[in-house]
Parts: sequence; C-alpha cells; structure tokens
Amino acid sequence: MSIDDTAAEDVLGVGVAASPGVGIGELHVDIDDALDAMDAGRPVVVALETTSPGDVLAMVRAAGVLTALGGLESHAAVVTRSAGVPAVVSVQGLTISREGIRISAATVKVGEAVVVDGTSREIRRSPP
Repeated sequence: MSIDDTAAEDVLGVGVAASPGVGIGELHVDIDDALDAMDAGRPVVVALETTSPGDVLAMVRAAGVLTALGGLESHAAVVTRSAGVPAVVSVQGLTISREGIRISAATVKVGEAVVVDGTSREIRRSPP
C-alpha cells in the first residue's frame, strides 16, 4: 500500500524506521481494545511505550505499530519485521495516555485514523 505525498503539516512525528511499509488504521493504546477492534474487522494501529511478549498477538495482526522507545533490534522491531507489519519505533516526542497519543503539539485520540510509514519513518494523520 502506498499513499500520495501529503502536506508537511500532516506529519505528526518521526522515529526509527523499524519495519517497512505503510499501515493505516484506527489508533489503539490498549492491547485488549486493539484485539477487540481487530476481531470486529477494523484495521488498527497499536501505539505503546514499549512492547513485551504479551503484546505479540496484537502486533502481528495490526496494520501498524508505533512505540515511544526502541531501536532496530528492539522487540517491537524484530516482531513487526518478521510479521511484515509496518512499524516506527522511538518516535520523537511521543507520549501515550488512555485517551490517545501526543506527538509534540499534535494529538490523536483512540479510534481516530493514523498512518504508520515504516519506510519513511513518519507518523501521519490519515488522509480523508
């Protein structure tokens, strides 16, 4: 999947390109909620501070994964690359709360669409 170039203001943040490709889905910050949305047939982007083995089931089914911490050899990077899921890790300025994410001054609420570009290392607002 690819998307057209978008305006610079659509870029929410950048990190380390951990797994190539582009994933678009509704944002979830809770693994159980993410799995429920996936079970309902909705594409999901999972945002986590860092990942652990308990997160793998959601990670491999996600449209994309983004994390606040990690690097090219992190758990998130290794799992997403092996599953072919786009991922950006160590997103600069990313904070996660139960309500959603904040990257610098931009916010995305749980359930809103977001783009994870594991090739360009960008997190973007989803095109309309």
